[in-house]
Amino acid sequence: MTNYSAILLYYSKENTITQIATICDCSRTTVIRAAKRAKAIKMSLPVPKEISDKELYFMLYPGRGPKKEYLKPDIWAIDKDRKKRSFNKYRAWQKYCRVARRDGYKAYSKSQFYKLYQVFFLLCRLRKQCAVRI
Repeated sequence: MTNYSAILLYYSKENTITQIATICDCSRTTVIRAAKRAKAIKMSLPVPKEISDKELYFMLYPGRGPKKEYLKPDIWAIDKDRKKRSFNKYRAWQKYCRVARRDGYKAYSKSQFYKLYQVFFLLCRLRKQCAVRI
């Protein structure tokens, strides 16, 4: 990972972009972008030592944070709910999307959800135990 604290430290000491890139073993573009982002968010230079490079990266580039994971659908519970309330697969997928969004996860696309649903029932037929939770 790029050493953003070193980049900003040398930038605050007014080293040239090329010197910073050579010292930190990164490209000039990385140095330029990091310096521009630090100016844009009005970050005080040099950066305090308590801030790790990972935290600094997320401060400089907030949109590049950790990726959200997909919520694994509980097909057994969804199917049980679907039968009880006479949902169709599409309504079950919509409910799954609402739950995923509420809990802060990404939801599978409709086609991927349908494939997971189909695989679940193929496994049930092979095991002949749909009543038992997989």
